[in-house]
Amino acid sequence: MQTRPGELFSFYNGDEIFVTEEFGKEAITKEKFTGAPVLIDQLNEGGIRTVRDLPKELVIIGKYKGVGKGRVDNFFKQLKELQQKKIKEAV
Repeated sequence: MQTRPGELFSFYNGDEIFVTEEFGKEAITKEKFTGAPVLIDQLNEGGIRTVRDLPKELVIIGKYKGVGKGRVDNFFKQLKELQQKKIKEAV
């Protein structure tokens, strides 16, 4: 974080995702994040509609009803995959 001041990071389980301004604009939808429609609904209802809106510590989303470690793991995995896809598209 010190080498990239003013930019966002998301952390989970000892791993991190660097959230660029462009990646932060990505919508959090059921189409992009499959397998946990209830989680996506809860995030959206809680005002978390884009990647930028996510908490820095993703473990916090485990507080939602019916969301356990497995769902948070899966969400983080999909978030990393989406990030990699966006990086490849930009290159």
